[in-house]
Amino acid sequence: MIKKLAFLIILILTGKTTFSQGCSDAGFCSVGSLKHKPDSDSSNNTISVIVNNGVGDDNVFVSTWYLQYDRLIRKNFVFQAKINGNYASGNLGSVSGPGDLLLDVVATKKLNNSWKLSGTFGIKIPLSNSDIEINNLPLPMQYQSSLGTFDAIAGVTLSNNKWVVSTGYQQPLTTNNDNKYDRLKFTNFNTDSYPPSYQLKRSSDVLLKVGYNISAIKNLTISTSILSIYHLKRDQFLNTTNNKYETIVGSEGLTVNALLGIWYKKNKFSFGLITGRPFVVRDNRPDGLTRSIIVSPEIAFNF
Repeated sequence: MIKKLAFLIILILTGKTTFSQGCSDAGFCSVGSLKHKPDSDSSNNTISVIVNNGVGDDNVFVSTWYLQYDRLIRKNFVFQAKINGNYASGNLGSVSGPGDLLLDVVATKKLNNSWKLSGTFGIKIPLSNSDIEINNLPLPMQYQSSLGTFDAIAGVTLSNNKWVVSTGYQQPLTTNNDNKYDRLKFTNFNTDSYPPSYQLKRSSDVLLKVGYNISAIKNLTISTSILSIYHLKRDQFLNTTNNKYETIVGSEGLTVNALLGIWYKKNKFSFGLITGRPFVVRDNRPDGLTRSIIVSPEIAFNF
């Protein structure tokens, strides 16, 4: 098993460099039961700090910090609140800003002694309008701290001690943001790799995630999963030359990522590390969620 795990780690970290939808930024694959994390304990409260790090278009480094609170309201019913901020640094400059507030509830029902079914329902509230600028120049979505839309999130997870299968849906309730990026204004920079995103109208997503947990040693769990995300329609942007919305060819379609997580519990604390790489990608990602690799450490305190 150790040899197979080592091979998987090497494959994820050194595989062919492509780009993926950075699902952790969009929201729904890390919310409630849609995030495949081993059960910690029966504590009523959990506070977590999570840092998602990735590399996107033109080698832009993106780091998103999350503060998360989970509260067991009653048996099999959990409320979760998560807030984040974002830092991005690349060839156009370095910026930071508030991200989103995510609120969700998770209801769980035992089907038998082995399997349980969990439903996740939530909303994503933007704390930024995707209008961050540098030197009075609006930046593309890769540098923005939020997608700038209110989103509804729903998902279902079927799991036992080993297998976890999830499906989810994220629907923007407000379809466009206030991004004003115009590549023609960046006369001293090469912006060919940044898709147009002026008042971007982003489409909805569905996901299918299949994972398997391995109890390696005492208090240590290894999780492997395949995450598939389908962007249902082409995104649109406002063409300022004719003041009409145009679709972005290649912005719809499938993204497939391989993920590896390592989780360790020690008394009231738990520590985690998730990394992932894409194997199938969309041709265009105007929402700025492109990542060539994702590395996400996490620490949680249960009380």
